[in-house]
Amino acid sequence: MAVKQGSTAAGKVTFNKVEIARREYLRLIREYEKTNGHYLQRAPTLKTENVQNCSVLQDRYAIIEKLPKNGIVAEIGVDKGLFSKFILDTAKPELLVLFEADVSRIDPANIYQQIKKDTCKIIEGDSSSNLAKYDDNYFDWIYIDGDHRYEGVKKDIDVAKSKVKPC
Repeated sequence: MAVKQGSTAAGKVTFNKVEIARREYLRLIREYEKTNGHYLQRAPTLKTENVQNCSVLQDRYAIIEKLPKNGIVAEIGVDKGLFSKFILDTAKPELLVLFEADVSRIDPANIYQQIKKDTCKIIEGDSSSNLAKYDDNYFDWIYIDGDHRYEGVKKDIDVAKSKVKPC
């Protein structure tokens, strides 16, 4: 039996039928997920106005190359300082403030010259608490790569939003 587009064997497709099917679909997904199943839902289609000025960059290095130079910058999550060195060499910030929970991991060779010149400083401890101590609109941009858990990233972003100068 052939079914015409926009209809079903049981008759014309209506908003009510679609809504009933959507609710059943969501109920089944929740039931499946309760059994530790994981269902990846389709992402919504983006509107043209949401992407018209966007560009896709291949990695974090390309992002830094596009960001403003000679500004006041923060990096949350430093690890050994290799990416900090890249930021310093590429963005040439007037000041780079490094927020790191455990500074013993930082290799001084990556940032020593800039610390000596007072163009780089390290703040140890909880990044969101320490970032909150800075004035609003202080930083030109902030690179966040610290706590990789959702809650930690969200805390950093929530504080960082007011600390970055408006565009």
